Amino acid sequence: MGMQSVEVTCNRCDNDFSFNVNPADLQEWEEGKLIQDAMPYLDKAQRELLISQTCDDCFSEMFSIDFDDENDTIDEERETMSDHKADQEDWEQATEIIRSAFPKLSTGQRKKLLSNMWEEVIKTIEILKKNLDIDS
Repeated sequence: MGMQSVEVTCNRCDNDFSFNVNPADLQEWEEGKLIQDAMPYLDKAQRELLISQTCDDCFSEMFSIDFDDENDTIDEERETMSDHKADQEDWEQATEIIRSAFPKLSTGQRKKLLSNMWEEVIKTIEILKKNLDIDS
């Protein structure tokens, strides 16, 4: 079976991307096969586009980590939390999840990752409020 063109629009920047996939491979992925196993010929950016509809630039922007922040402290994590008006309990829970998932990250790296994630949560909430016409 021949390749077919797939078009994906990034859900953040609205840029359109197009690449070719084997329809049988696409179906295998949609039925639960890991995308890297179903379509090993796609690069990681193309796979991420299919998974999350997020382009490589936007994905990098959302989850960029500055690996030079080795000297940051827990107080700076709390400062980031207050910058984003996060509930203390939610922030501590998110921090613990990140610590468990990425034990080798420094405090500064965790802070950057959590900050980026929290910004995305805030944006998503605002979009949902607007789309669902909710005030609070």
